[in-house]
Amino acid sequence: LHPRRGVIVAAGAVCACVKMIAPSTLVLGPMIGILLESVLIELACLPFGARAGSAVVGGALATTWSLSQKVLTQIVLFGAPVLSWYIELLARAEAWLKLPKTGGLWVVVPFVAFVALVGAVMANVGLRAGRIAAARKNAPPEGSRE
Repeated sequence: LHPRRGVIVAAGAVCACVKMIAPSTLVLGPMIGILLESVLIELACLPFGARAGSAVVGGALATTWSLSQKVLTQIVLFGAPVLSWYIELLARAEAWLKLPKTGGLWVVVPFVAFVALVGAVMANVGLRAGRIAAARKNAPPEGSRE
């Protein structure tokens, strides 16, 4: 609706501030996540503007960031042993799914790809919804003689 540089980050900052007033004690992590996701989407839109390709890349980046943020936060809070726990968990998932032993790649790559695909599709849906809203905003009122 407002194709200007920085508007996505500004919207993300507003959403992060709204999260601050949520009746919860855990708001810093989600606030950081919301803000960084908006930065990633803005970066994806910088080269070509609000186009379908930029939306797809931005949506994929934003959704995969949420996965990365969880792991990075746990590493910061609990240290490097968290990585070995995740690797063990992935190895067990491979065994349970009867997949070849690859250190978890057969589990992680499809999961991350699925999450990125969902983000890309939803970003494209959001872009289309914005375009429809912009077209309605610019259309003459019903019943006018234009």
